[in-house]
Amino acid sequence: MAKYRAHILFLALMTAYFITRYVRSQFDDLPHFIQYYFTDLLFVPAMCLFALIVLRFLRREPTLTIHWLAVLAQVGIVSIYFEWYLPTYPPEGHIHVADFIDCLMYLLGGIAFILIQPFLTKKNGTRRADSEM
Repeated sequence: MAKYRAHILFLALMTAYFITRYVRSQFDDLPHFIQYYFTDLLFVPAMCLFALIVLRFLRREPTLTIHWLAVLAQVGIVSIYFEWYLPTYPPEGHIHVADFIDCLMYLLGGIAFILIQPFLTKKNGTRRADSEM
């Protein structure tokens, strides 16, 4: 069962993400956190879980983990892209707004992934994804 913990958590995160997106499109009077920040909180853990699942599959290593520095680098890249680059250079016909609280949600999501990751691995040892890169 430990082999599929990451898959189950990824499906749960994506289900919560899409339900939240749907509910936001149908109702205008949602709590502020759900309306603006909940999906940002889920974004980094979902990306990290997807990367972890793909890396474990490609390397055939079910105990592989992602180093916390790689997760923080991902938080930084996502924050720069969504909160600086897109608001500065929006695609034609789109409006993007920079929001510091979104960066905080990305960081909290990354920390949550770092804290949850040990429970996604079998107990017979771990191997880091960046140890061979």
